[in-house]
Amino acid sequence: MTEWAATLQPFTIKLRDYSTFPGNGVVFIDVEPNAELNALRMGLTKVKDSLPSGTFRVIGPFHPHITIGYRDVPTEVYSQAAAEYQAKSFAGEFEVDEFELWKHNGKRWETLYTYEMKGLPEDLQNRGDELFH
Repeated sequence: MTEWAATLQPFTIKLRDYSTFPGNGVVFIDVEPNAELNALRMGLTKVKDSLPSGTFRVIGPFHPHITIGYRDVPTEVYSQAAAEYQAKSFAGEFEVDEFELWKHNGKRWETLYTYEMKGLPEDLQNRGDELFH
């Protein structure tokens, strides 16, 4: 996994406006569609079975976002907060040069592994799927 991650090129994430997942009380900042982020997800689906015990084995629906309110938003104020944030606009961006795998310990998320994205060296460009084994 470390070798594969090192072949990935860093990329920029662009953030745009606020949205919600009404069914579970989430308010979030939306991530603009991004081919590099989708490629990272697809790569993870190829290597997920080689991850250490205790990490995910199923990759569910993919809706990139940054959560700003979840369980800390009381039910009685969620609708008001959702309406207020959805009426606002937001724009930002940041560079992605690493990613982490997390595990929930029952109270909070803990980082299990951090993987650096360094870009594919010339001598590895044609190795493709070999890096997934």
